[in-house]
Amino acid sequence: VIVVSPDGMKDWVAARKAFADLKLPASVKASLDELCSMGRLDLVRRVAEVTNDMIVAESNTVDVTVSSAVELSAAQKAAVQKALPQYADKGQNLNVKFEVDQDTLGGLMVTLGNKSIDLTAGARLMEAMQE
Repeated sequence: VIVVSPDGMKDWVAARKAFADLKLPASVKASLDELCSMGRLDLVRRVAEVTNDMIVAESNTVDVTVSSAVELSAAQKAAVQKALPQYADKGQNLNVKFEVDQDTLGGLMVTLGNKSIDLTAGARLMEAMQE
């Protein structure tokens, strides 16, 4: 592989790590590795994303991100996970990831697939102001 700049090398390494971390069949990983070795990073990222999307769609799993300003306790995380299925389609499996985002003020911001559920204090203030 010919890498013409330090940024190109970082991209190449990042691409190889990104698809290695995905839960993909070995044959798909080998194909992506070959594209990466050929210097076709433009294709590697897209193929990895589409393949991962197909696997997720077949498993009826939706990614959920729960953002809060501070780290939630284990009990809080359990309560959130218990409440999340009411927002998902029936029978959907939820792949929940919790993250700390200091821009999330006073509550939670939940992203469930392509849905956003704003449970922050800011959202509640906006609702109260509109009433």
